[in-house]
Amino acid sequence: FDSVTYLSTDTGEASGILDASAITAADIEAGVYDGATVEAFVVNYADLTQGKMIVQSGLIGAITRNGDGFRAETRGLAQKLQKRVGRVYTETCDAILGDARCGVSLGAFTFAATVTAVVDRRQFTAVALTQDAGYFEGGEVEFTSGDNDGLRMEVAEFSGGELRLALNLPYDVEIGDTFNAIAGCPKTAAICKSRFSNLDNFRGFPDLPGNDKILETNGTAN
Repeated sequence: FDSVTYLSTDTGEASGILDASAITAADIEAGVYDGATVEAFVVNYADLTQGKMIVQSGLIGAITRNGDGFRAETRGLAQKLQKRVGRVYTETCDAILGDARCGVSLGAFTFAATVTAVVDRRQFTAVALTQDAGYFEGGEVEFTSGDNDGLRMEVAEFSGGELRLALNLPYDVEIGDTFNAIAGCPKTAAICKSRFSNLDNFRGFPDLPGNDKILETNGTAN
């Protein structure tokens, strides 16, 4: 029994043409189909009432676009076995801001704002956001109106009310669009204490000696 052969992840590829009435470019960029379930099946075309026989099933992985077409990587169900189970020792916290392990209430760190200037789908300004530079970096914006209503995107940079997102939004950002800006967390003990007053729930191990300490010598020759 070869575990590498039988438990490795099956991969494939599906391709198609973008159709405004079905799969659209904007939907792909918005992540609508990320992680979607895919089934390959056969039917008796002469009698569809006999149902279908599933040949293979899996999940959608990376999706790329090329003009009016798209290609989607398909991954077998064994992909789920590739996920790491359990925790590892890290200097930074491995909780997600606001989840049960973190315990922070996001309401106190979520700020409603309105777009007042636009550079492109990735960069825009909201003068109502007067927090210190870097406050929203690693956090998210969630639009509450406009073409991007309901969509969320991570913030890469923040300074002087200007937000630069990690990726382009799928739809144009317009002046007057409203959104919620959620504070970022760099996962360090210092910020956990100073910004969130949540050090009791910090999930990192900043004081645990690492490999550098293990390999450290005192410089004395034996």
